[in-house]
Amino acid sequence: MPAPGRKAMGEEYIPISKMAAMHHLSRQTLIYYDHCGLFRPAYTNENGYRFYSLYQIPFLREICLMKEIGFSLDEIRESFENRNPSSTSKLLENKLKKVKTELSELEQKQMFLEHRLEIYDHLSTKIKDIKMPYIKWLPQRQVIFVPFERDHVEINQLHLTLMKAWDILSKHKMIPSKGFGALLRYDSIRQGNPLKNAGSIINLPYPYGEPIENLHTIPEGEYATLYKYGMPYDTEPLYEFLDWIEQQHFKVSGDIIDLCLLDTTFYDSGHNVDFCCLQVPIE
Repeated sequence: MPAPGRKAMGEEYIPISKMAAMHHLSRQTLIYYDHCGLFRPAYTNENGYRFYSLYQIPFLREICLMKEIGFSLDEIRESFENRNPSSTSKLLENKLKKVKTELSELEQKQMFLEHRLEIYDHLSTKIKDIKMPYIKWLPQRQVIFVPFERDHVEINQLHLTLMKAWDILSKHKMIPSKGFGALLRYDSIRQGNPLKNAGSIINLPYPYGEPIENLHTIPEGEYATLYKYGMPYDTEPLYEFLDWIEQQHFKVSGDIIDLCLLDTTFYDSGHNVDFCCLQVPIE
């Protein structure tokens, strides 16, 4: 890049305002580029006004292009210090890899946002359906399952156990965008100890091809479903729901999911417990 110097006789110069406008920049930007040594004027007159030569246009044009596609000023300066086709290609290849990684991360964030919106978008109708059971087919799901440390569980224990599952998910660069809740063992429920061998679950946001600890598969099939206010240790709605299932001549075929839809962050004066969905596999 040409260094600043004195005004050459007969050479045409461009004042800073015109040079800036030509490249859709502000005067302040060109002044900053001068101060940081990235792009200096061809000469500066006795009043401190900056002028640029026509020869400098390609250099500023390249700076603008590189800035537009995401290069930092330090990276641009470095590219001009050792500028040749080979080094420039390497610089562009590295930037392309970085952009692809950022795009992948953005796509994942988009998916997480869509998952959360999917949960919230239909809640207004589901809240109206509280305590109205119905039958629904649900696909196979993979979850992280962390058992409760004891059979008697309170809300603090729920939070701590859930965070252990969240920690496992975080190690694999995922978040619980598809929801979380509790898994209750049907055999323990029948024995009158519903929280025995139960635990917190987090739905995997997408199928994971590599080994992951505490992975548990919830089978596909028909589920009796009930929306309710209450925590997993509030078992009265559960037993009432199981009675309804028996009255409908269905048979419980596996463990029960208590899926949290609105957690403590949504508490109000009307409800101080989670809004959840009981899912009971039936046949």
